[in-house]
Amino acid sequence: MQDRTGSSNRQTAAEPRRPSPPLAPRPPRRRLTLNEIVYLVARAVLGLVFVLVFVTGEIALIPAVFRPALFVAFALSTTTTIGVLVATVGLRKPAEWVLRVAAIPDLVAIALAVYASQAIGDPAFVWVIGFAIVNALILPIGESLVMTAAVAIVHLGAYIYATRSGAAAVPWATEVSKSVGVIVLGYFAADAVRRQTTREAEIVARQEAIAGLNAQLQRRLEDLTAVYEIAELIHSSLDFESTGTQLVDRICHLLELPGCGLTVRDKQRDITLFTATSGGFQFQRWGDPARQDCLVGADPEDACIALHENERVTVVFCSREENLERMGLEDKLVLQTLAGELAVAMDKARLYSLTKRLSITDELTGLYNFRHMHDRLHEEVERARRYDGTASLLMMDVDHFKQLNDREGHVAGDRALADLGALLVSCVRQTDVAARYGGEEFAVILPETDVEQAQIVADKVLDAVSRHAFLDATGVARVRLTVSIGVATFPAHAGQESELVRRADTALYEAKRLGRARVHVASVLGEAESLS
Repeated sequence: MQDRTGSSNRQTAAEPRRPSPPLAPRPPRRRLTLNEIVYLVARAVLGLVFVLVFVTGEIALIPAVFRPALFVAFALSTTTTIGVLVATVGLRKPAEWVLRVAAIPDLVAIALAVYASQAIGDPAFVWVIGFAIVNALILPIGESLVMTAAVAIVHLGAYIYATRSGAAAVPWATEVSKSVGVIVLGYFAADAVRRQTTREAEIVARQEAIAGLNAQLQRRLEDLTAVYEIAELIHSSLDFESTGTQLVDRICHLLELPGCGLTVRDKQRDITLFTATSGGFQFQRWGDPARQDCLVGADPEDACIALHENERVTVVFCSREENLERMGLEDKLVLQTLAGELAVAMDKARLYSLTKRLSITDELTGLYNFRHMHDRLHEEVERARRYDGTASLLMMDVDHFKQLNDREGHVAGDRALADLGALLVSCVRQTDVAARYGGEEFAVILPETDVEQAQIVADKVLDAVSRHAFLDATGVARVRLTVSIGVATFPAHAGQESELVRRADTALYEAKRLGRARVHVASVLGEAESLS
């Protein structure tokens, strides 16, 4: 058959068949409780008793007039038992529901059995007691008492009716006592079950509470372990650029966050000291783009919180706003602990960097010190030797510096040395090494620089110093200074590091001997020295 457009309604062989939707998993069948099993066994025993009554001939003891009632009680009880088995075992109906439904046929069957058995001593009273106990085991105490009172009334009523029919009667007081006893027994049984159920519920609640505490303790133990590992990572290195991403990754994993970022700001210098992100989180700057100002999340839904702040640094943690709002007090305490560790580690890194810098620099001029200068000179000479390169050394001394100290004072002299250091740095490359050799002497290492290039640099320094006006004791820029410079190059003037220093120092003193304020280049081995 085709529709109006002419297309076939049948699925062609080339078209893939749609997969059938997966069947919903069947819910697990409810397991029978102990009380339900007891109830089913009691009903089975009741049926067996009826069978034994008929098989063993005990029914012959009952007068013929009462036998039909016993047969009806047996049939009604058997039918009810079958229905109970189907509802409980097959349909998995709750026992409470089954008892409520079976109550009427059971009461009728009990009335008939009591009526029929009065002539032989009321053996059906056992059924009455069993009915009361079973209801007490399964039903709530209120319904159980109603059922117990009902079966007691049915028992007493059946006895009265049987007595009026001329059957041998047990004294009335005994029957009333038995009925009242059934009610009392039902009450105490129901109360005992209620107490037992309450105790079981309390035990289950305590077990659940203990399990919850154990789970919480396990979580706290895992958190403490993770915090210890992260703190160990923080303090394992003073280079946060190399460990920053790993650090933030672990924090995000600990807090189960899809993405987050961490930044540390120097409050005194108003710059960002450390920044790391994880899970695709991004920062953007705000404020003056020319400065390293505070960082915020790049997404409008991002938010930041300050975790730790002291007089020097502020540690800021950022993530999605919903993630921060969802964090509990314990998570925030973990973050604050890690932030405190990070702030301490940043201070240690700062102190280490400062100590390292102070160990290789001159405090007055900011240039490298004598020891570091010799270390670098050794490296550059060895590099030049290995790659057949060159390395030059400038030795510089301030002319008549003692007269400046005597005339303007040591404060002005120290200021002049600091200015000389700044001038020297401005005249050389970043790859060059400017150092204070001692007193008013300076040195400059020029890697990959031959004699002619070194002389050009020396002339540049000489000219810059001679044109600069230094401050006098009153702070007026009117003091003029000159320098003498000696130049030596590896390997043209020396084959060893110590020899290169000696040749440059000799060239310096030669420049002073020839009148100061000039550059003197050491002579090539075997040649006369030249004056610039």
